[in-house]
Amino acid sequence: MRHLKKLLSAILASAALLAAAACGGNPASPPSGSVNPSSAPSQTPGGTETPVSTPSYLDTVSELIICYLPGESSDEYVESRSFLQDELGAYLGVKITEINAADYNAVVEAMRTKKADIASYGPVSYVQAHDRSNAEALVIAAPNSDKSQTGYTSLIIVKPGSPIKTLADVEGKSFAYVDPSSTSGN
Repeated sequence: MRHLKKLLSAILASAALLAAAACGGNPASPPSGSVNPSSAPSQTPGGTETPVSTPSYLDTVSELIICYLPGESSDEYVESRSFLQDELGAYLGVKITEINAADYNAVVEAMRTKKADIASYGPVSYVQAHDRSNAEALVIAAPNSDKSQTGYTSLIIVKPGSPIKTLADVEGKSFAYVDPSSTSGN
């Protein structure tokens, strides 16, 4: 749970920075209705200058949709999801809506069809989302804040007493796979 809260805090910070960048401001400045300082003033018919206001990203968005992978929609993650929903929504001043996906591909498709704004992906589903919808990674979990520990480890597990002892022993055997987009299962 502690690691998920750290990850969600990092997502919150990244989303806030993205929103600030899209607004042309910084996270401490009020995003809505502010004038972009880089905008050149315009001339009125009387010759007086008026600042040109560029619409803020937040002026055009009233809802942010977060899509969760099947395992993240369980009751175990309610507290972390609630934290993200409350904190991010309050910071950005928008409604946060959750979508709990039935499978990994649904998360990828939600992003591709613009039905989700933010999603958490595993390695394989991220690659698919990047290829299909130009998804960009904002945050990558680093255990104990150690970037050298990022990555993924997968295991092949056999029944106790199985004659399979090495990877070579697997050749010609049958496998039970889950969702093709699941890094851990396929």
